[in-house]
Amino acid sequence: MELGSTLRARRFFVTGGTGFLGTALIERILRSIPEAEVVALVRPSRRATAAERAAREILRNDCFDRLRRELGDGFQESIAPRLTAVAGDVS
Repeated sequence: MELGSTLRARRFFVTGGTGFLGTALIERILRSIPEAEVVALVRPSRRATAAERAAREILRNDCFDRLRRELGDGFQESIAPRLTAVAGDVS
């Protein structure tokens, strides 16, 4: 049984997505599981909203290079609807 087909079109809630492991997990979900969506809990800062931090600290991370190469110019259009940043704090 393949993981991608089992979890196809599911929604995942990820905390710690701006960290090393969280970013790698989000990349793996978006690359390996068709139609999957990721909702990431991101703490906003004084200068940036949760969505801005997610775009800067998650999507621009080097671990997304493979997915950027595979999707080419359509990377942003393909990933944007599948990744949602929610403002919040685990504490």
